[in-house]
Amino acid sequence: MERKEPSQSRQEMKDAMIALLLENKFEDISIKDITDRAGLHRSTFYAYYTCKHDIIDEIQKDLVDSLPVFQSSRKEDMLSSFSSFVEFVKRNVSIVIAIRNSGLAPSFGATLVASVMRRYDYIFGISDDSLKEATYVYCINGIQGVINDWIDKGCVAKIDTIASISVRLAFNTVGLREDLTGM
Repeated sequence: MERKEPSQSRQEMKDAMIALLLENKFEDISIKDITDRAGLHRSTFYAYYTCKHDIIDEIQKDLVDSLPVFQSSRKEDMLSSFSSFVEFVKRNVSIVIAIRNSGLAPSFGATLVASVMRRYDYIFGISDDSLKEATYVYCINGIQGVINDWIDKGCVAKIDTIASISVRLAFNTVGLREDLTGM
């Protein structure tokens, strides 16, 4: 095996873990499976990670860090932001499925959805903190369900359709029925 740059070795191990999670249960994947798939020695694995859970954590962090940057928090731009988000999910669907399949991050989908929703927090106009939190959780779980269903069906529905459903779900949850451009 040839000597590789540290960042290349790390990426190859993350790619191997993603591929293995698409084929196997997390608990059935060994360090040897990961390093064999990546074409690396076990010692390389332990130079970067202490256990296979560490790779999942890094994959999640990388995905969250690469989310689209939303330039606006105007209500009118919410549909556009969700479209960008759904497009991002589609581009990274194998990673999202792998993380979901790992069973180690049950709230990961909610974390992704929340990254978009938090920008539009002011739109919902709820001043009671406990009601606001409950509404927010309800919204996020609903949108996460829509996106998971879309993924499970092979991402065949149009991105704009899923984004529109998500925004409408959020708006209907809090009693907003305004027409937004493109909705």
